Amino acid sequence: MAEDLLDAIRDQLANFAVRLVKRVEGAGSKVIGSGVLASIEGRRGILTCGHVAEQYNEVCQIGLARLIVGAQQRRRVDITDAQTIIVQSHETRTDKQGPDNWTEDGFDLAFTYLNPDVADSVAAQSVFLNIEKNRERIESGQPINGHAVDVVFGLVDEYSGKPFIENDRFISPMRGVIYRGKMQSGQYGLLRFQTIDEDPEKLPKNFGGLSGSGLWRIHFVDQGEGKFEIIEKRLCGLASWQVDKKNNKGAVVGQGWDRVDQGLIPAVQEKLQF
Repeated sequence: MAEDLLDAIRDQLANFAVRLVKRVEGAGSKVIGSGVLASIEGRRGILTCGHVAEQYNEVCQIGLARLIVGAQQRRRVDITDAQTIIVQSHETRTDKQGPDNWTEDGFDLAFTYLNPDVADSVAAQSVFLNIEKNRERIESGQPINGHAVDVVFGLVDEYSGKPFIENDRFISPMRGVIYRGKMQSGQYGLLRFQTIDEDPEKLPKNFGGLSGSGLWRIHFVDQGEGKFEIIEKRLCGLASWQVDKKNNKGAVVGQGWDRVDQGLIPAVQEKLQF
């Protein structure tokens, strides 16, 4: 039953989730991180972590692909034509998961505003999460007569396959993952997401690539016989960096909703006035 529920959740969250990659000459693509398509007061773009968006400085284009089963819809985005707002509070970045010297009160958020033509093209096959409606859901309390499950859904670099050539094109196999877990609020607006399944055989040793992926609370009704009705999807935050690396407990720390709402969104409103 749990797998049926995860399949149903994945199918819906796939509309919002994207993976971010950059082209490596002669070696296919390299994972930058994950992201969530979102609309902030009509401004459509990509929510992700600040340390992920920092890497845009190294490339002119990023690859944007949906995390779906089967054929992958990919497109390149001219990142030089996009406007990225980064809200960060740290000095250095040492790897994709976030710096080892991170301080808990440090922000790690970014929003990349897409050119309207690019956003229209992306919207043809995806959905931009309405941030204002997401805020209303969070503030409304718990839905009546429903159950809830916490999940994280994004890209894990460890599961990326070795690039190969097919029809004179470099193909870089990459794999999105969805895990059930439990979210707990921490100090400074942080979230800790602990996966329920602690079997090392089912968890990656390194959650690199998951940075910027959505931390979601899904409200649903169990209809029996392996069928579920998802009644609400709430974005509670973004995965930021991994903890418990040595004993592989499958835990990540995320930037919670209050950080997004009170830190990133005002910066977007200020810098994207139109």
